[in-house]
Amino acid sequence: MTAAKTKVPYFRTIQGFNPVNMSFLRLLRLWYWLKNLLVLLPALWYDKIYLLWADGEYSLIWTWITFTLVSAGSYIFNDLADVERDRRDPVRSRYKPLARGEVDKQTASFWFAALVVGGLYLAYHRIGPDVMTWEVAYVLLGVLYSLVLKRFGLIGLILVSLGAAFRVLAGAAAIYEPAPVWLWVAAAIANVLLNVGIHRPGRHRKR
Repeated sequence: MTAAKTKVPYFRTIQGFNPVNMSFLRLLRLWYWLKNLLVLLPALWYDKIYLLWADGEYSLIWTWITFTLVSAGSYIFNDLADVERDRRDPVRSRYKPLARGEVDKQTASFWFAALVVGGLYLAYHRIGPDVMTWEVAYVLLGVLYSLVLKRFGLIGLILVSLGAAFRVLAGAAAIYEPAPVWLWVAAAIANVLLNVGIHRPGRHRKR
């Protein structure tokens, strides 16, 4: 007999991110948060990394925090859009928290909205509209990818990889400097290669 799946109600996640077997934290894809360190590249290029601790407004730190919030929300939306297809996946995707029923759709929808709205609110009030604009572009790109672009295979992966460029551009906006074209293009290309490697056929084949 198969054990009943345990869902994580929204009030438990609000009180303490409880995730049954780390399900809620896996939904947020913590390991992807490292990508948000790309917001620091312009500061390194302009030799302004000292602004991490010398800037009284901590704009670089807030840029990383707010991009982390909105990107986590985007990952949740992607899983919401794919939940039925993930359940039919014979190898890997069926083990995602939403596909397994460990986190219910209501909880995931709540946190998608809370993370995106909260991230954008903080970006506007703690940093400014320029950084928030790139974060809005990132969220819209993620939604477009989840609903439409994913159907176009490699083309969709290339376009969604612009999210890395948006991170670099947001980091440049946070220090009031123009982002060198080669820098955000290189970030986007590296993200394309990473995404193609993750989604290549047979990568998750059972051994």
